[in-house]
Amino acid sequence: MAENDTLDFRLLFESVPGLYMVLTPDLHIAAVSNEYAHATKTVRAQVVGRHLFEVFPDNPQDQTASGVSNLRASLQRVLASHEPDWMPLQKYDIRRPDSEGGGFEERYWSCLNSPVLDEHGTLRLIIHRAEDVTEFVHLRQRGAEQDKVTQELRGAIERAEAEVYVRAEQVAKANEQLQARNTALHESETRLRRLASELEVVNAEMTEKNQMLEESSRMKSEFLSNMSHELRTPLNAIIGFSELLKDGLVGPLAQRQRDYMGHIFEGGQHLLALINDILDMSKVDAGKVELQFEAVDVQAALADGLRVVEEKAHAKQLRLSSNITMPMGEVMVDARRFKQILYNLLSNAVKFTPQGGQVNLLAKRVNRHDAASTLPGFPVGRRTGLPPGNGDDFLEISVTDSGIGMRPQDLKQLFTPFTQINHPANRGIEGTGLGLAMVLRLAELHGGAVAVSSEPDRGTCFSVWLPWRHDTVTSSDANAMLVAPRGVALVIEDDERAATLMQLQLETQGFVVRHVHSAEAALALGDELVPDLITLDIVLPGMDGWAFLRRVKATQRWAQVPVVVVSVQPDGLLAQSLGASLALQKPIRFEELQMGLSRLGLKPGAHDVTALVVDDDHQAVEVLAQPLQKLGCVVLRAYGGAEGVALARRFKPDLLMLDLEMPEFNGFQVVEELKRDPSSADIPIMIVTGRDLSAREREQLIGQVSQPILHKQGGGPDCFIGEVRRALAHVLLH
Repeated sequence: MAENDTLDFRLLFESVPGLYMVLTPDLHIAAVSNEYAHATKTVRAQVVGRHLFEVFPDNPQDQTASGVSNLRASLQRVLASHEPDWMPLQKYDIRRPDSEGGGFEERYWSCLNSPVLDEHGTLRLIIHRAEDVTEFVHLRQRGAEQDKVTQELRGAIERAEAEVYVRAEQVAKANEQLQARNTALHESETRLRRLASELEVVNAEMTEKNQMLEESSRMKSEFLSNMSHELRTPLNAIIGFSELLKDGLVGPLAQRQRDYMGHIFEGGQHLLALINDILDMSKVDAGKVELQFEAVDVQAALADGLRVVEEKAHAKQLRLSSNITMPMGEVMVDARRFKQILYNLLSNAVKFTPQGGQVNLLAKRVNRHDAASTLPGFPVGRRTGLPPGNGDDFLEISVTDSGIGMRPQDLKQLFTPFTQINHPANRGIEGTGLGLAMVLRLAELHGGAVAVSSEPDRGTCFSVWLPWRHDTVTSSDANAMLVAPRGVALVIEDDERAATLMQLQLETQGFVVRHVHSAEAALALGDELVPDLITLDIVLPGMDGWAFLRRVKATQRWAQVPVVVVSVQPDGLLAQSLGASLALQKPIRFEELQMGLSRLGLKPGAHDVTALVVDDDHQAVEVLAQPLQKLGCVVLRAYGGAEGVALARRFKPDLLMLDLEMPEFNGFQVVEELKRDPSSADIPIMIVTGRDLSAREREQLIGQVSQPILHKQGGGPDCFIGEVRRALAHVLLH
C-alpha cells in the first residue's frame, strides 16, 4: 500500500468519532483517536510508542484502584483466546496535566477489547474501544433519577457494544482487503456463522426445555408440600388424641376402650409411615432430606425391628433369629431413618419367604476395608461403592431369608423406585416397590453402602453399612437454655384440634397454657405476658411463623423465650438460624414432646438448685449431668467456654462444673471472665479436668476457684457426689 494511502487510513482512524486506541501484542500504544486523546487529557505524540500502563497508571492515592489490573486481565484474555472481551463498567482515574492543576480526575468507562488477526490467525493488533459513562455513574451515585440512569446506562452499554461490533467488523473487512484474504477464509466465516445460528436455535430449545423442567419440578414440589400438609394435619389429631386416650392422660378408660384406642393409634402410625415413604422418596430425590443424628441403642433397635414383623412371621410359621457378634452399644444415626431401613429389609424378607422358612438378622462392627469389599450371603450379587471419608468403622446389618431367591439378571432391577421383580412366586404379593429404593438412598445419605446377594430357590441376603459415628453432633446454644418450670406456655396455632392436643400435652408437663390463633394475636400480648415457652405453627393466617420468629427475636422482651417450631414441614436449619430452640414435625407424639422439653431443660417439677456443666465433650457433659440430676439439681449444659459464660451470667447457677481444655475459649478464660464481672464473681466454680495441672496453672487458679480441682478419671462417683454435696451445702437439701 502506498505511503499516502497509509497516511490517509491513519487520518481516517484518528478522526473517527468515539474513543479508540490501538495496541500492539506487547501492549504498546500504536495509535489513538482524537477523541481518546482528548478524553484522557494526553497528546498523541507523547503517548504513541509507550507502554499502555506507563501512560495510564492507577491513581497512587487510591489504594482500592483496580483499573490497571482489570484492563490487564481483559487484554490477557484477548491475547489468549483471540476473542473480543467486554469490560462492562470500569473506574479509571485520568491524570490531569499540570496546566489544569495536576492530580487525577475520576472517570467511568465501559470498554471492549477486540483482536485484529492476519490471514494466518496471528494476532497483530488489539483495538480498545471505550464508552464514557461517567455522567451516568455520578447520577446514580447521587441517587437521582435512578431508573432513568439505569436504562440510559444499559442503553449506552448496548449501543457501545453494537457500535464496537460494527466498527470491529469494518476494521476486520478493511484488514481483509489490505491482507487480500482468500476465498477459503470467507467460506470458513460463512460456516462459522451458520454454526452460530444453529447453536442459537439449539440454545433456545434447551432454554425452553429447562424452563419446562423447572416448572414441572416446582409443580411437583408444590403438590408434595400440599399433600404433606393435607394428609398429616388430620393424622396429627388421630394419632395425638388416640395416644392421650390410650395412655390415660385425659381420664381412665375401660380395657376394651384402651385396646381400641391402641388399634386406632397403631393404624394411624402405619398410615403415617406409608405416607412418609412416598413423601420421603420424593424429598430424597429432590435433595431435601436432612438427617437428624442421635444416639441409638443398636441392640434395642434391632429387637424392636424384629418385634414389628414378628406377628406377620408367626402367621407364616417363619423362624426369626438374630446373630449379634458382641455388645453393640450406641451409634449416631438418624433414628427414624435407621428404623425405616431395618423395617424395609425385615418386612421384605418376611413377605417373600414361603411358609415355614426362616429369616436371620445379623449385625456387627466392621472396618472400612470389609465394609467396602465384602459381599455377605451368597456368591453372586451386587453392591454399591462406599464413599470416601466417614471414619474407619462401620455398622454392618444383614438380613438373610430362605425365600424364592433371584436370578442374576433380576438383581440389576433392584433399588429402582416402583419396580418389583417379575417372578411367578411374586404374584399376589402386594407392595409399592419403594422399600429397597429407600434403603439405598437412606444408606447413601448416611455415607454408607448397600449390597444384595441371592441364589434362586435358596434365598436372598440384603446388607447395609452405616458409618459408626460417635456422639459429636453439635447442639445449638438454645438447647442448653433453662426457663422457669411450671411456667406459662403460649401456643400459636390456627388449627383448633392441633391446639387442643398441644394444650393437653403441655398441661401434663405442668404448664399453664395460653392459646392464640395468629401471630398478630400473639404479638398483641407482648405488653402483658412474657411466656416461658412458645410453640409456633408455621402456616398461619396473615403473618406466617417465620415472620413472627424474626419479629420476636428482634424484641428485647421476648428475645430469650425458647420457641419450639411445630409444623408438618419444619425446616430445622431455617428454624435454628432464626433463633428457634427446637423444630418438631406434626404429628407429634407425646414422647417426642417430652424429650424435646427435656433437652431444653423444661422438665416438670424441677428443683430450685441449679448446676451448670461446661465442657466441649458432649459425653463428658452427660457423665457429670446424670449424678447432678439424681441429687435433685436442674442441670444447664454448655458446650463451649463462651456459651458457658453467657449461661452463667444469665442464670446465676449455684455451682459451675468447668473443664479447662476447650477450643477457642478455654476454662482459664471462663474463670477470668466470670470473676471480672461483679454479677457473676461469686458463682462457686468446681474444676473437673482430664489432665494434670502444672504448678503454675494451679497457682493461676488459686483465689479464683473456691472448690477443689477434680480429675475426670479419679475418685469415683461417690467422691464426686461428696464434693458436690459439700459445694452445695448452703442450698442443697440432703
